[in-house]
Amino acid sequence: MKHHVWSKPDLQWEGFQPVAHWFGTEKIWALPLTRKYGDGKADEITTVGDVIALLHDKQLKPESFERGVLESEFIAADDSLKVTVKGLSFSRDLLRVILQLHSEGIGALESVWYYFDHDSCRQEPQEMYFFFVVAKNRIVRERVGFSDYLDSGFDPTIFETHDYKDMIWGDEADWDEADTRYWYRKFYTETRTGQLMALRPDDPRLFHYERTGPDVMGGIGVLQRSLLQIKFVIWILVIISLVNLVIHWK
Repeated sequence: MKHHVWSKPDLQWEGFQPVAHWFGTEKIWALPLTRKYGDGKADEITTVGDVIALLHDKQLKPESFERGVLESEFIAADDSLKVTVKGLSFSRDLLRVILQLHSEGIGALESVWYYFDHDSCRQEPQEMYFFFVVAKNRIVRERVGFSDYLDSGFDPTIFETHDYKDMIWGDEADWDEADTRYWYRKFYTETRTGQLMALRPDDPRLFHYERTGPDVMGGIGVLQRSLLQIKFVIWILVIISLVNLVIHWK
């Protein structure tokens, strides 16, 4: 089934699959941006890769990672450098995410992205695609979303997947599939976002994970109410027994 991409209407796209994705860094590094200087200095055409190279050895202030509407501003913690860029929102979102992961010691190349959900806007043509992120043998982000709308620049092809055409070992694909299942199941059982996905009343699709048994939380609630009722009955029986004991004692 082909999926419509608002930012690229001519793109034939199968949609995100529940497999491991990596950033196609060559594509990302070449995404164009415009650097704003102010003070009368003319703006300068640059790229995501150029900005990353400029900031990679800088500790950035926390507000640098807030999502800007029309432009993004990255400020060094020691105020030695401020970089303001404008451009397509998708390019700026990627830049922000990569720099924030880098600030935590996580390189863009080592992060693995797993798609788990998508949502549609009811007011305008816009889609959101959500991923959780694995790096350093742990889930480092439970929910990162990218928007697709007209003129957003959204390009799903920057997410690359395994190509097994030149596979050397026969079990390579099976090991990768097992690893993917492991992370999805860990996501649904050990993260708040994953657990909420499993509890949503609209029953969204869960990848590599099956809902089993009744609603556990609902069952616990029923059990708690039953125990309270039993406790109440026991207290009534105790009171009746004491009353009878007093009457017979007299």
